[in-house]
Amino acid sequence: MARAEFEAFTQSLLTDYRRVSAKVDPPLSRCLEVKRVEPGSLADKILLTPGDLLVSINGQSASLLSPKWWRAPAKVRQYIFFSPSTRERIELTAPGIDPGCELRRSAAMIQATYKPGSRDPEPLLELWEARAWPLLLQLSAAAVQKSGPDSPVYPLYGAALYEAGHVEEGIGAAVRYLREFARNWTTDYRGVAAYYAGLAQIDRGEREKGATLLAEAFKDVPSDQIADAMVNLGLPRPSPPVLWTGKTAPGDYELQTFEGEKKTVTMSEALLGLKEGQIFLLCLLSSYRANGPYNEFMNRYRTFVRDFKPFLGPLHIITEIKDRYPDRPHYFETEDKMRADQIPFDLLFDPEGYLRGMYQPRVSPFVMAIDARGRILCEGEMEGVEMWRAVIAANAA
Repeated sequence: MARAEFEAFTQSLLTDYRRVSAKVDPPLSRCLEVKRVEPGSLADKILLTPGDLLVSINGQSASLLSPKWWRAPAKVRQYIFFSPSTRERIELTAPGIDPGCELRRSAAMIQATYKPGSRDPEPLLELWEARAWPLLLQLSAAAVQKSGPDSPVYPLYGAALYEAGHVEEGIGAAVRYLREFARNWTTDYRGVAAYYAGLAQIDRGEREKGATLLAEAFKDVPSDQIADAMVNLGLPRPSPPVLWTGKTAPGDYELQTFEGEKKTVTMSEALLGLKEGQIFLLCLLSSYRANGPYNEFMNRYRTFVRDFKPFLGPLHIITEIKDRYPDRPHYFETEDKMRADQIPFDLLFDPEGYLRGMYQPRVSPFVMAIDARGRILCEGEMEGVEMWRAVIAANAA
C-alpha cells in the first residue's frame, strides 16, 4: 500500500467535517477528555489536541460511554467534540473506525456517574492518575465494601488511604494485595500496589529496595506519578518500557494449530504473504490459554478487521496451553464469535515456551505488529492508537 493510497484512505474517512464557534461550554461532568492523539490518524486530521472534549456520539452523551472506543462498535459515528482552547464545536460524521485518540474520564464525570456496586476499577485508576485523592478515597472505600480485598479496587483504596495520611493502613493494603491477590488481576493494579510498597521501603531507609520496586511499578503502570517519585530519588526519569518496537523479529517458528483447521504455520510464510503496507499481528499468550485482556484484544481485532481491512495480514495467537478453562467461558466469547463470523486467525501450540523465551513478554497477551521486512512497528495491547501507529509506520515510505 503506497503512502499516497494510505493518505487517500484517511481522507475518505472525512465524510462530513466542520468546526464552528461554540456559544456555550459543555459541562465537564458529561464529557470525555482527549488524553492523546496519534499523529497521522483520523483524530489528527481533524486537529484534535489533548484537552479537547468529546461531547456526544450519535446523539448519546459521552457521560454514558466508555473511554474505550471498541466497547461501542458502530458502522457510522456522528461525533461532537469541543475545543476549550479555541472554543469551537467540532462536528464529524465518519465510518465507525477508531479515530486514533485516547480518551479519559474527568474527575467530575467519575463523581457524577461512578457506581461502587459495579466494582469497576478503571475509573478509580483514572482518579489515581489524576491524583484526585479525596474523591478516590470516597469511591474506592464504597467499592471495596462491595468487592472485598480480592479485587483491583483494593490497591487503589490503599493508595487513597496513603495519600490521605493513613500511611500504615494504606501500605498494609498494598502489601496484602501483592502477596495474596495481584496474580489474579492485570498488571497495572499490581504496579499501583508496588509503587506504595516501594515508598514504604524508602521511608524505612531501604532506598535501593524502594527504587527497585518503583522501577518495577513503572513497568506495570508507566505513570507520571511514579516517574516523579523516581526523579525525586535522584534517578533518571524513566520512559515507558519498550521491548521490541523498532527492532527486527529475532527468529522464525514452525508450530501446529490445535483448533480449527489442522496445519503447520510459520512466521516466514505469514510475512511473505504480506502486501506492501500491510501488517502481521503476533499475539503471545505465553502460559495462559486466555484471560480477560485477551478477550478484549479479540474484541478490538474484530473491529480492526472491518475498519483496517486493506492493511491487515494474518493474526497468529500462540499459547503454551491447549485446554480451555471450563469455569471461565467468558474468556473465549470473542474467539468463538470470530470463528462463527469466519474471521481468520491461527491458534498455535508452543508447548516448550519457545516464543516466550525468545520475546520475554512481561504481560499476556503481548501483541506485536510486524511489517513484511520483519520490523516490529508497535507492541502492547494493540488499542486503536497503536493500530494507527503500526499502519502509519507500514505506509510511511
